[in-house]
Amino acid sequence: MRLSLLVGLLVLSGCATAPADFHAYDGTRRVSAETARITTDSQLDHEVLIGLDDRIYITAVNGRDTEGNAREKYPRTVYVLPGTHTLDLVWGNGFIVGHGCLEIPTEAGRSYIVRQYYPDKQSVRDRKVYLWAEDQDSKQSVTGTAKDASLCGGDG
Repeated sequence: MRLSLLVGLLVLSGCATAPADFHAYDGTRRVSAETARITTDSQLDHEVLIGLDDRIYITAVNGRDTEGNAREKYPRTVYVLPGTHTLDLVWGNGFIVGHGCLEIPTEAGRSYIVRQYYPDKQSVRDRKVYLWAEDQDSKQSVTGTAKDASLCGGDG
């Protein structure tokens, strides 16, 4: 009986380790028509060995830290009020980590996705990752193309 209870608790705690969506505004939660959703184009092929995936995490919005207490320390989705927002980003794959920043103009009721691109022929040591954001419905970039998106600091 104790063993089955312990196994059940472990299974439930494992389900609670996904990062929660982050609401980057004060006050009560708003309806989706009043906010904009920003998510990241992260590879999610490995549930256990997540270090093998290319993932983009949002570590801050307008300087406000998004750190949570889940297995994945930072969210891949945030909700913001309309306007231009500065996102601090971390891109990671295994032991390779890059930091960057994007300024993203948003409108209420719209969804945006931070995309990633890196040339396949680059060596791991010389890899440069390009990040940009686009409107999920129109597929139009809101930050420029992959090579000229407005990175705002970091060593990305």
